[in-house]
Parts: sequence; structure tokens; C-alpha cells
Amino acid sequence: MVKIDDTFSSGYTWRVITDEKLGTLYKHHGGVFRAQCFIYIIPKYNLGVFIITNQSGVNTAKDMQSVLDEIFGSISL
Repeated sequence: MVKIDDTFSSGYTWRVITDEKLGTLYKHHGGVFRAQCFIYIIPKYNLGVFIITNQSGVNTAKDMQSVLDEIFGSISL
């Protein structure tokens, strides 16, 4: 485990992030040739999210993250 600051750490290549709304969450992004995926584990909401695509381009990760950010933004407190 590597702690960068109070809001960001990394463990076994998983990102450990502290978010004001989502609490402590665990995130991983990866992929292989022509595919990418994200997984989020958000214990505060008993929520796991996995998104995968069979496309991989310069903006794929950014576009996938934008979709996830919109989903997380719609979570009610």
C-alpha cells in the first residue's frame, strides 16, 4: 500500500480514493488490445460497478470515466 495523500492511495495497483460524497472507494482500470474496463467498489453504498468495452482508442478511458462520473453524480445521499 502506498499512501499519496489523505484522499489517494494505491494497493496492489488498485486506487484507494477518499471522496466527500462516496466515501472510501476502490477503483481499477485495465485492458488488453482493443478492450478496456473499469471496476469500482464503493462500500458506503454497498455498490460495485463494472464497465467494459470492446473499443480502445485515445479517448476511451476518458469517455468511460465520464459515464461513471455521471452515474456516481446521480447517487442520492
